[in-house]
Formats: sequence, C-alpha cells, structure tokens
Amino acid sequence: MLTLREGIDKCDNSKIISSLIKLRKLSENSAIEKKTFLLLVDLLKAPNTKILNYALSLLANCCIHNNYRIMFKEAGGVTHLILILNTIDCDGIICRACRLVGNLALNNEIAKHLCENNVGISLLDILERHENLSMDALTMAFRATKYALTIAFLVFSSKIVQFSKIYHILKKLWTFAEFKWKKIPDNLISLFNKSLDSDNSEFIKLVLKLLYLLTDVKSVRKNGQFKVDLFRAFHKLCTEGAIRNKVRLSGLLTKLINKCDPGNEQKLLAVLYLFQYDQASMWICSQNPKFIAMLFNNIKIPTSVQLLIIISRITPPVKELVIDENLDIIINNKDCHSVLKNITKTNQFLKPLLLSGKVWKIEKAGCSMEELGSLVHTENLLIQLLSSIENKIKEDVSLAVPFLIKPENFELLCKLLIQHEAMNVILKIFKENPLEEKVLATIIRLLYTFRQNYYKPECFFKGFGENMACDDDFINLHNVNDEANVNTNLNLTNELVTFELDDGKFVTANKSLLCNHSPVINSMLNGHFIEANQEKVRLRKCSEKCFNLLIKLLLNEADLTTIDVKIYLELLSITDRFLLNDINTILTNNLKIDKTTCSSVYEWYRKAGYTKNNSIIRQKIYQFLFTSSENLLSVLKNNESCKSALVNDIYQYFSKVLKDFI
Repeated sequence: MLTLREGIDKCDNSKIISSLIKLRKLSENSAIEKKTFLLLVDLLKAPNTKILNYALSLLANCCIHNNYRIMFKEAGGVTHLILILNTIDCDGIICRACRLVGNLALNNEIAKHLCENNVGISLLDILERHENLSMDALTMAFRATKYALTIAFLVFSSKIVQFSKIYHILKKLWTFAEFKWKKIPDNLISLFNKSLDSDNSEFIKLVLKLLYLLTDVKSVRKNGQFKVDLFRAFHKLCTEGAIRNKVRLSGLLTKLINKCDPGNEQKLLAVLYLFQYDQASMWICSQNPKFIAMLFNNIKIPTSVQLLIIISRITPPVKELVIDENLDIIINNKDCHSVLKNITKTNQFLKPLLLSGKVWKIEKAGCSMEELGSLVHTENLLIQLLSSIENKIKEDVSLAVPFLIKPENFELLCKLLIQHEAMNVILKIFKENPLEEKVLATIIRLLYTFRQNYYKPECFFKGFGENMACDDDFINLHNVNDEANVNTNLNLTNELVTFELDDGKFVTANKSLLCNHSPVINSMLNGHFIEANQEKVRLRKCSEKCFNLLIKLLLNEADLTTIDVKIYLELLSITDRFLLNDINTILTNNLKIDKTTCSSVYEWYRKAGYTKNNSIIRQKIYQFLFTSSENLLSVLKNNESCKSALVNDIYQYFSKVLKDFI
C-alpha cells in the first residue's frame, strides 16, 4: 500500500502500475484493506489507460463482496465510473468498467444509485458502439445491462420520454440474444408490466419477445439468432405458470385488443390463450364493444367464433351479442349457435331478447327458447311486459310467448294468451300482416303447442275449413294407399260412346267400362235420360287430357306421379262428380302436397265444396301448411285469392280452439 501511495503522491505512473500488479497477485489470496481500496477508487480519476485497466480489474474483483460495493458507493466511485463509461473508447477499459457495474448492481440500493446517475444511458451508448468492441467487452456490457435493468425501470417509469432509452437497450439485447439468461429476473417482468402504460407498441413487443427469449431455450438457433413472433411470445407468457402469476396479463390484453388488426388470427389466438388462464382478461374483452365488433366482423375466422363462445358464457355477457345485426349474424352462422345457446341460458338476456323481436329467429336457428322460459321470474316479466302501454313492446312479447312456454306448461300459456290478451295481439298482427315471417313462425308454434295438448292430436287438423266442407268421419292417412283398388276383371262389350267436350273436341271410350265403374254414367247412358238417345253426349268441365287419363286409370295404366297438378285436381273433381269412388280414393290417397302444389290444391279445395274424401284432403293441406312458416307463406304469398280465406280459417279456428281450452 505504501508503494502505491508513494506512486500516487509523486505521480509516478510506472510505480503505480507495478504496485497494482503486485496488489492483484496478493488479492487472489487475501482481502484488500479499506485504505488500499479507497486508493483504488481514487485511481479512477487517472487519465492513464493502463492504470485504469488495473484499477478497474481490482475493484471489480473486490466488489464481488457486498461490503466493498458499499465502500465504493460511499467513496463516490459511481460518478467516476459513469464518466469512464461515457468518455473512454478503449475496449479493455469498457470491458472492465462494465464488469464493475454488473458487480455493483448486485446490490439493489447501489443499482438504484447507478441508474440515478444514468448508467442505463451509458450502457446504451456502449451497445450502440458494439461493432468496435470485442466479444468480451460486449459480454460484460450485456451482463451490466441485465442487472442494471432492475432499477432502470424504477428510474425511467416516471419519465415517459426516457422509455426510448430502455427500448434501445432492450433492442440491443434482442440483437445479441445468444446471451441467454437462465433465470427470468423479476425486474424484467416489472419493466414489462410498466411498459404497458406506454404508448410505444414497439417497446411492448420488444419486452414481450425478450420475456419469451428467457423462457424458451429451443428458440436459440445455431447462429445465435432468434426469430420469435408476438403470438408465440404471448402464448409462452400465458402457459408459463411462473411468469403468468407475475405479468399483468389483463393490462397487456387491453393493449392487444385496442391494436388488433382485422383478420389477424394470430392476435386473436393470443387472446384465446389468455382467456384460458386469466378470468379478468376475459371480463375485459367481454366489456369492450370495439373488440366484440371486431370478432363479429371476422366471424369467418374460427378463432373469432371460439372467443365469442367463451365470452357468451360470462354472466352477464355483453349486450352487443343480442342486438340488431349481431344477433342476425349469430343466428345465420351455424358455427355461432353455441353462442346462441349460451345466451338463451342466461336470465340477464331474457328481457333484451324479448324486446329485440327476434325470438322466432332464435327458435328457427335450432336453439330452444324454452330454457329461458323456465328461468325464475320469467312469468312475472312476461306479465309485466304484456301490460305495457307501448304497442311495440306488447307485440314483440306476445309473439315471443309461444316460444318461451313449454307445451307441457300449457296452463300458463293459456293464461298469458287469454287473460293477458297475448292471443288477441297475435291474431290482430296476423290479420293485418299475414306475410310477416315472425308472425307466421308464432302461428306455427301455437299450432304445434295446441296440437300437443289436444285431446286427440291426430284429429287436430280436422276442424280447419269446416265452414267450407262437410265434417266427414276422420279417415286415418296411414297405410291408406292400398285400401282402394280398381276392379278391372269386368265383362266389357265393344260398344263405344262419344263425348263432346267444352272445347268442341270429341273423345271416344268403351261404354261398358264407364258404366260398370260409375253409377252416374250408367244411369245417364242406359237409363231414361236424354243422353241415352244421343250419338254424341255432352261432357262439361272436363278436358281431353283429363278424360284420357281417366280411362287409363280405369284400366290401371296411368302413372299418377307424372300428372300435372291442375289435371290431377280436375280428375279429383270428375271422379267425385261421377261417383268413381275407387278412382277418387286412389287419387286422394296419392295426392302429394308441396310448396309448388299446395296453393293450387288449397284453392281447388276452397271451391270444390263437398267431396267424398274432403276430410283427407283437408288434413293433408293443413298438415303441410302448418309444418313450417315457409309452407304457410307459400300459399299466402303466391295466391292472393286464397290469402284472405286462409287467414280467416286460421283466425276462426284459434277463436274456436281457445274456447275449448278455457
């Protein structure tokens, strides 16, 4: 120590250097005294690079121990050390100075003091000069940055303008990412959490990548470079339990959902991963209209649907899920029906759904509204809304009632329909606008429910249209096609009969064939009527094509599946008129009703009045019409002449059937 003191007093650089060399050898086996240590701190003021090299090396060795770190700070060494970092470009000095910074920063209080003296900025400058530094110097610079980063966050957090400095440090760390840290420092996580308060999205991404780097050894390539995207980094944060419990995930989520690019499935996947581990984040998303709107705008992306399904499980879920066009999107997209099912299980949404006027659409999408109807307080809410003075509310709720009440809870349904006048509202709307799809859906639903509770469900459709046709005994439609057969084993003569049709054409047929099957024709041609003496008998309301098909039917040679509906109905009329009962029964039983034929059949039925098998035809018509609102609409929309009659039939029937149930 005396030799070192003498060298310093005499400004003898050679003596100082020789003393430092001896001192370094001695320090390997024994501790350096305090006075000697303080002399080393003073040597940091020396302009000689050799002296600085030895002094920094000795000080770094000493500051492995905490007592020396404290002495260094108290001696004012930090100021001199920062000056060396900022002013000297010598590779060896930078390497040893950074090593000293790293050792000092192992003490949190001293690290804080270092950062208060802008050591972070000094290290930034060194990293920016990396091309002129050796690998040893860079290694020490990274090490110093790693430990100093703990307090850099505390220092710069109150100065947003300084975030750029931290950002540049992290950027350099990312550039030289082959220097992997085996353990994630809590200070880096704290820095990340604080970075969320910054508006610098690039800064956030960089910290995120750095955190990912520290958790995934496999991401290191042979050349020491990394290629990690934001999604993988985020996924790692969510799945790594040790990090997840410390990182402010919900804060990150807020940043992500505000900056989500439309159609960016990776970003959506990141949010999906977060949902799996962080309930608070799920709640944040569910209350963010912008994020919900983005999901709906990207409904074709499966991840968007997954997120909507998760969000819809929250109670209460977001209101945006059940209003206007978004509800239509859910209904029309089969992949979203799980969202719909979750909504219909939530009491919170009963009232908004009722007031949306789209309950019928939800039912149409295959999601039963009966679960909502069975929730607590449903009855009271319905009664309250049915008592509303606003017609729109009363109408929407009345139309929803049949969907909400289960068929087996028929007593409650009748109470709402009759006592609270929901049925009057429904029928009024139906009469005024029978083509409105939601009204038709309600009518169909009511018919289904009433039929389920009718004393004899198979006879339910019998009563429709009774004012236009005789109420024959009910004929079961099942297995009826084989009940009627035309007897062709008859004795036929060769005598022919000629008929003159309405269009002036003449047709000829075997007289005995017609007389054997039809008592009317037999009396007409063989009795005392004028036709018995005519060479050409006048046959009204029968076309040539119809007559020829009738003959084929009598001979069992006709194919009923290829007959046009108008001719088919003409055949029904003429076989009924001439009491060709077997043929009429066959035609009745084989009558096929669909959207293309129902309108014509219904119009014919209304005009035909009494026919032998009218009860069967009536049932066929109404069974088809009341299977779906689309079927009902096929007649109401395509046949103006039948619309008022059908509406009146339905109106009258409901009026009658309600009295039966009261």
